[in-house]
Amino acid sequence: MDRPLDIEGDFLLEFEGGQARLEIRDEVVDLHFPNAQSALAAMRQVSPSTRRNALRHADAQLRAVGLVGHVRVGGRSIAQLGGTVRAGLIARMLKVDPLALKLFSVLGAWLGRNRTADTPPGPDISLDRSSRTDGPDSSSDG
Repeated sequence: MDRPLDIEGDFLLEFEGGQARLEIRDEVVDLHFPNAQSALAAMRQVSPSTRRNALRHADAQLRAVGLVGHVRVGGRSIAQLGGTVRAGLIARMLKVDPLALKLFSVLGAWLGRNRTADTPPGPDISLDRSSRTDGPDSSSDG
């Protein structure tokens, strides 16, 4: 798609209580917060009505130029803006529509758990069975 605007770059946003990094590449705009505390601090900078109006304006602008915006907290994508996504019921209830929230990712970020490429999702269960002693030759009687 031929876009009327072609910007690439990295920007550091600093605000009271935290910071964020804005990264623009190809058709994607990523807003990275290092943790949930920084994301919440950014939300507290403006009133809910101002925040909602700004989100609606950003969504319209992203759609107009064919870009997709992602909000990431601690490496986890928690919301999307622009593109073809639409806000769900929870985003409307929280008054952050038109953000399309990823509920489980939001909860994971809120709990402070960061998933990396080396760590598969799910419980921490060791698959190493070589140290098990409950085979047919073992006895629990001692």
